[in-house]
Amino acid sequence: MKRIAWSLALAALSSTSLAAQETPMAADVPDVARIEISPASVETSVGDTVRLTATAYGPDGEAMEVPIRWLTSYEIGTIDSTGAFVAFGAGERTIIAMAGDTTAAVPVTVAPLPPSELELDLPAMSVTATSWLPLDAVATNKLGRIVFDAETEWSSSDPAVVEIVGGYLVARKPGTATVTASAGEASATGGITVTAEPEGAIALASPESPIETGDVHDLEPTIGGRPLPAGTFPRFTVTGPDGRVYPDGEFVAEAPGTYLVVAEYGGRAASAPIEVLARSHDRKFELVGHLGVPNAHTADLWVAGEATYLGTFGDNSLRVYDVSDPALPVLTDSVTVDARRINDVMANADEGFAIMTREGASDRKNGFVVLDIGDPLHPEIAGEFTETVSGGVHTTWIVGDLVYATHNGTGDMRIIDVSDPENAKEVGHFTLDKENRVLHDIFIKDGIAYLSYWDDGLVILDLGGAGKGGTPTEPTLVSRVYYPEGNTHMSWRWKNYVFVGDEIFPENWSMDRPIEARGYIHVFDVSDLELPVEVAKFEVPEAGAHNFWINDDEEVLYIAYYQAGLRALDVSGELRGDLYAQGRQIDYYMTEAQEGVVLPNTTFTGTVMTQDGLIYTVDFNSGLWVHKLVPVGDRPIS
Repeated sequence: MKRIAWSLALAALSSTSLAAQETPMAADVPDVARIEISPASVETSVGDTVRLTATAYGPDGEAMEVPIRWLTSYEIGTIDSTGAFVAFGAGERTIIAMAGDTTAAVPVTVAPLPPSELELDLPAMSVTATSWLPLDAVATNKLGRIVFDAETEWSSSDPAVVEIVGGYLVARKPGTATVTASAGEASATGGITVTAEPEGAIALASPESPIETGDVHDLEPTIGGRPLPAGTFPRFTVTGPDGRVYPDGEFVAEAPGTYLVVAEYGGRAASAPIEVLARSHDRKFELVGHLGVPNAHTADLWVAGEATYLGTFGDNSLRVYDVSDPALPVLTDSVTVDARRINDVMANADEGFAIMTREGASDRKNGFVVLDIGDPLHPEIAGEFTETVSGGVHTTWIVGDLVYATHNGTGDMRIIDVSDPENAKEVGHFTLDKENRVLHDIFIKDGIAYLSYWDDGLVILDLGGAGKGGTPTEPTLVSRVYYPEGNTHMSWRWKNYVFVGDEIFPENWSMDRPIEARGYIHVFDVSDLELPVEVAKFEVPEAGAHNFWINDDEEVLYIAYYQAGLRALDVSGELRGDLYAQGRQIDYYMTEAQEGVVLPNTTFTGTVMTQDGLIYTVDFNSGLWVHKLVPVGDRPIS
């Protein structure tokens, strides 16, 4: 048990990786000397519920009747106001009880559930003889969540036809066989048909000139001068510093050097030499302007013409700045509401309104506020909506007069018509059919919604643009995609890719000290919306990604990368592999300052947005930054 400042309690409540319920502020609670939690430790399994109790004692040693706030990490579960902890993620964390500014904590260990179902995930079920087919299967537990670390064993009913060699299925001769995958008590089978191997020499195509790291080269494998027949998978090997060939015959290198790719098929072989140069860039960040916000942490921003709106953390106001001269932003106004955090702000300048979210209202009526931005530099409150989102709105997305809002209380998406701001009304919603769901963010483009559903991954919905029967107020599910790291925090659709960020906060993080977050950017190919495929990643070592932005007509992804600052990523061409290792990072800028800030000399880059060639960024500690990306000639980027 320890006493801490209320700022830590607020930080714990506000961190997107913590689960809590609303209780009164510290000032509303009598002085508490200590708290005792029972049981003193928790050991349970995913899907189970454990009830905890907490007793507060005053300075005189007597038990007190005071409100208790419970906190724990979303990574392992949720806990409600009664102390009921529901485990839904494996790991070791703590459960915290808080009364006033006094806390106590107990350790909690959640064991994973074993696989209950297994599904084969093979590139093809009909292959040509002598093919090498990579093996894969998807294991899920009884809650329907993927078990990523399941140990899978494979076997074949007829090794003379289909043999299991390492992580491959090797087609030995024409015929049929059944392959079986087993993980614990779960198993799955599939029939494999092997057809005759095609005749002719195998050949590969080398690039006509050197390529750069990160460039994807199609080896165009052929047999007998013709493209590979369906179900034909040569065995590829690569010699060189750090490169790989994918089953579809595409090569990418993550380090410069000389490579030799060899394809083997049916006793025949072909090779392709490839020269790879280090990726080069000729642009860098140039600072245009900076404005510290010394009396509040800065949570979010939105730029609308000459106005920039900043949300705040641990404060109750939206700040408005004139950025007509981006080198010298000027505070013009503020909007004060009943809240502890204005986490998200978004404007629809064409319709003349903006939305600011509310979390931590004293009356527990959170929701969002509609602003009239007829005068962008002096917005006025035009209405609010709390009816079905009183548990708090973390983020929103606007399409016309419709606001798509996350609801902290239920973990679902609410669709609100704000055409009449004083009488806003809910006109639709979407709920994921999962217990303990956490919806963190919404992105919408071309009638398709991309929902960041934390440990339930990325959820893609049809709002009328995917041809799956959905409408703007009656969404239909298109697909879902998971990945082992979980903590799906934000997504952004660009061309045939969806960039997805995960956010992993350190336990018991305090906003009064530097952040040590983790998490990175996943890249999914959504050429087939029903079958998203993860093809690449961008991961800055020892740091955590947060929000990001990309323009339709620009091949640069701008990332607010928490303690790693503002990053610019080259996303030109096809994306595969480790984009950081490939040198696709164009430049970076550490958004830290010494004076006029909340926490000096500390980078905590939270949000980024572009407008008219300028890059606007907010840092949690140091306020608003404005940059542009300018040509500098060839130079190495570390």
